[in-house]
Amino acid sequence: MSSLCVLCPDNVVLLLGENDSKRFSDPETLAFKLILLASQLHRTYHVKQIVLCQLLPRFTLPGYIPVNYCDVARSVNENLRTAVTFYPYIAFWEHNDTFPFPVHRKDCSDKFRADGVHLSNKGQWYLFKSHRGAILAACKRLEA
Repeated sequence: MSSLCVLCPDNVVLLLGENDSKRFSDPETLAFKLILLASQLHRTYHVKQIVLCQLLPRFTLPGYIPVNYCDVARSVNENLRTAVTFYPYIAFWEHNDTFPFPVHRKDCSDKFRADGVHLSNKGQWYLFKSHRGAILAACKRLEA
């Protein structure tokens, strides 16, 4: 966080991952902690716009992912989607149809590697384009 003092960004885009969801016992706690982090960025470092990107879905494969991961991710996303409506400086970015819930092999099989967790080159490209959209949307909100 010390680099925020030097850089003084107007926008911060937070990318959420599976490891984030494993640190907390329930989706509500994770969503609450993320809102607190975004509020701290706004109050302490004067960041004007914070964008929280949704947790991505995963394939449920034996031996790779807990069966309930997509349920947890979906719940965190729903909590964030609701919570950000109370904070004008926080936005929630959804990847929309790029990585839909629930994930079906026929919809996204080319975006994930065989383990169902890690993104393929094509999946990384789609994620990059979505994150680029989140950054551009945050910049447009600042202009308004």
